[in-house]
Amino acid sequence: MSEEVITKHKVAVYGTLRTGEGPTSTVKGRLYDLGWYPGIILDDDGYDITIEYREVDDEGLQGFDHYEGYYEDDPSSSLYLRKRLGDVWIYEFNRPVEGYSLIEGGDWLKYNYEKE
Repeated sequence: MSEEVITKHKVAVYGTLRTGEGPTSTVKGRLYDLGWYPGIILDDDGYDITIEYREVDDEGLQGFDHYEGYYEDDPSSSLYLRKRLGDVWIYEFNRPVEGYSLIEGGDWLKYNYEKE
């Protein structure tokens, strides 16, 4: 009898999927207010953006892909692109950011709280 191997994926979340309760870190980039959700543009010359980590299996990663509008077979039409940062996946906004507000503090939860 063979044992099923379950692949685990680490995903970095920085916006509506953050709870404020998970382990955090930062990535360099620019965070934009796109309305009721944010978008990140990764940029080594950017500022620190707060992220939380989630661990999911293959099915969970497909769920993230669906939620983020990422189409593996057609990345150019995707709202976000799933990108690798070391051993972590992150979803980067895949549209022009002109006209959107930059969130200079880099923390979506804090920004959203202060906005209300």
